[in-house]
Amino acid sequence: MTTALHLEDDDTRELWLGCWAAAAAGVEEGSATALLRALMRLPAARAGTAATPPADHIVAVLLRVCVIMLPRGGGIGVIRGPEALSLLETLLDAVHTRLSGTAARAHDPVAVVARVAELAQAVRDVAVHILPGLRDPGSMARAGTLLTRVATEVDPYQQELQRAINRAAGVPGSPISDGNTDPAVRLAAVVAGDCATEARSGWQHEPRLSWLLEGAWLNAPALQARYGCTEEYVETLQSLMTLLTFYWGAGAVWPRCRHRPPGQGEGATCCNEPLLAVAAARGKDPERLCGARLPGGGGTCRQAAVWLCPRRGHTDGMCAKCVRRHQAALSGRPGPHASTDIYDAVVERETSRRDGQVRHSVAGLTCHLLGPTSERRCARVTHA
Repeated sequence: MTTALHLEDDDTRELWLGCWAAAAAGVEEGSATALLRALMRLPAARAGTAATPPADHIVAVLLRVCVIMLPRGGGIGVIRGPEALSLLETLLDAVHTRLSGTAARAHDPVAVVARVAELAQAVRDVAVHILPGLRDPGSMARAGTLLTRVATEVDPYQQELQRAINRAAGVPGSPISDGNTDPAVRLAAVVAGDCATEARSGWQHEPRLSWLLEGAWLNAPALQARYGCTEEYVETLQSLMTLLTFYWGAGAVWPRCRHRPPGQGEGATCCNEPLLAVAAARGKDPERLCGARLPGGGGTCRQAAVWLCPRRGHTDGMCAKCVRRHQAALSGRPGPHASTDIYDAVVERETSRRDGQVRHSVAGLTCHLLGPTSERRCARVTHA
C-alpha cells in the first residue's frame, strides 16, 4: 500500500522537515531509510520547493543510510544483500533527482561539500562490501554500475556546490554586494545567476514547459576547426546536443514558418518549420521584420524579428512579443489554437528501471506513470 504525502499544510510540512532535522542529528538511526523512501515518493518536480528538506539534512541522512549497510566492529551490516543493493540505488536516485541543481538550499555549502565527499566514498565502500554476497549475475551487474553512478551523479553534485562557492564573492547586483554574509543568501544569488547564463542545463535542473518556451538554449554556437581549450569544445558539444534533443519539443509550442514556394499560389504547402533560428546568430543577414498579424485587425507587426525560419531563403520571422503571444495560444487552454502535441495528465507515481532488471534499460532511468490523458486539440487526419 502506498501512503500519500500531503505537505501543502504548514503544520504537516513543519513536522516533515523536523523529522529530517532530527534524523540528520542522529536522533533515531532507523528513521533514515524510511525518510529516504518517503522523499522518493515526492515527484521530482517538487525538488527545490518548500517541501524539500535542506541539502545539509538530506546528505546527512543519506550518510546514515550508508552507515546502516556497513559492517561494524568486524561484524556485518544491518542491511545487506539484494535489499542493500536496492536501497543504495534509491540513495543515488535521490542525489540525482532531489539534490542536483538545488544547491541554493544548502544552509552551510562548505560543510555540505565535505559531507558529499564522505557520501561518495561511503557509497563506494558499501558497493564493494555487498558485492561478494550477491549471487545473481544481474544483481552483480547492478552493483558494478553503482560505482559508475557515483562518478556521474554524486561527484558532479559536489563540483556544482564547489563552483558556486568559488563564485560566491562579489557578484554585482546581488545581495552579496551589500555585505550579506549569510551563506544561503550568497549561494542562492550565485546559482540564480548560473541559471540565466547556462540555459542549456535547464532540461536537467528545471525540466518544465517554461524552459522550452524561453528558448535561450536554442542559440548554440557553431562547430569550429580549432578551439582555445577543451572546456570550450565540450561546452559547444553540450549546447548542440541539447539543441538536437529538444528541438522538436520546442517546435510543438513555437510559431511555424508560413513560406510558400513562389508562383504556386495559396494552395501550395507551406514550409511549417518552427521559427527556431536566432536572428542575432545570423550576423551577415539583413535585418528581418516581424510578419505576424496583430490582434484585432491591426495589420502586420513590422518590429525587428528575433526568431527566424532556419531554412535558407525563407523570410518569415517574428519579434519576441509576437512569439510569446502565439506560444500563449499554443500552450494555453484547449481550443482551435492549442498545440496538437500538448496533453493534460496527472502523474500517478514515479518508478525507476535499472540495469539487470530490464533488457537494454538505462541505469537510473526514471519513469513517470500518467493517469488518463486528454489532448488540447485533436490533430486533423488527411486521407488521400
